Amino acid sequence: MAENILIVGASRGIGLAVAEYYHDKVENLVCVSRNASKYGKWIEADISKQEGIGKVVAAFDGKPLDALLFLGGTWEKGAFTSDYNFINSSYEEIDHVIAVNLIAPVKLTFMINIVFKKISGAKSNFYRLIVRSGQSSNKRSSKYSF
Repeated sequence: MAENILIVGASRGIGLAVAEYYHDKVENLVCVSRNASKYGKWIEADISKQEGIGKVVAAFDGKPLDALLFLGGTWEKGAFTSDYNFINSSYEEIDHVIAVNLIAPVKLTFMINIVFKKISGAKSNFYRLIVRSGQSSNKRSSKYSF
């Protein structure tokens, strides 16, 4: 079983449910969200901003990480309601959705990988789980090496 798990988006929804499941099963559960999480060590961070991603990465500097579960996400106001109309969304709102749902997972994975390079004995294929999950080869490709 994993000893160190990072859950992004652990204050509600599926992230909260996963945090609840793991809170007594792992040695070190770290939960990231803007609002307080009931489980694990909470890091208050807005991952739509570089400062928030940096805060999360700093918490793992020199420490191993067995799993990164990116379960945070956001949508436009009124999404999934009968009143929703994408055309009424502002550029600011669209930028925020893209920053949280698309850019933040990539940046966080990239930055954590840089930290792992500094750790002797770190799991060198950690990034493969996220970036290269469709690859069947067990060998690292220099195209994706960090």
